[in-house]
Amino acid sequence: MESRVLLPGTEFHITPKGLEGSTRRSHDGNVYVGSGEKECDLAIKDDAELMGRKHFMVFWQREVCYLQDLGEGAGTFIRVNGSFPLTSGCIVSFSDIHILVLLEGSTLLLKPLTGDKMGLEFPYLPDSSPILVGRTSSCTLQFPDKSLSRYHCSFVYEAQLCTWKLYDGLNSCKPSTNGTWVMSKEATELGTGVVFKAGSSLFKAAVLV
Repeated sequence: MESRVLLPGTEFHITPKGLEGSTRRSHDGNVYVGSGEKECDLAIKDDAELMGRKHFMVFWQREVCYLQDLGEGAGTFIRVNGSFPLTSGCIVSFSDIHILVLLEGSTLLLKPLTGDKMGLEFPYLPDSSPILVGRTSSCTLQFPDKSLSRYHCSFVYEAQLCTWKLYDGLNSCKPSTNGTWVMSKEATELGTGVVFKAGSSLFKAAVLV
């Protein structure tokens, strides 16, 4: 969709057998993307300051396509569309702010990694839900950043599922201007319309069955 190193509009076709046109010798069905020419099916060499040698991978499993960050470079972030189920250890990102999410039982612990609240910890029990995050003073967790929406995102505890979920905007009723992003350690399903960013490039998935 956007890139300073790839031509916008370029399509990469990934099947259960791998990336069409891949020059990587191993054909294990996994598709590796990064700055490493020998290690990757798609090498983005001109983006090495942000892109790890093996930055992320795409693979199929039981007719479902997945995306997984590999822990190198500046991370792979998925844009929240609707709700996103949170897992302990994932990182929520908006503007230049990154927040580590930890789950201890039903307690949600938010630890900003950047910004004016870096190093602080904010624990929330289910009865604190929803946790509103944004730049307005009525937010539960306020960040005075002009690039944020008034209500940028919200953390909601869903009692029936005993889980915390992340919503962009105010429970997705009004999405944020610049989006809410999640970097997850776990594989995430890639469905049609899913937008994610890696390095300086923004990608959009389309699953053709």
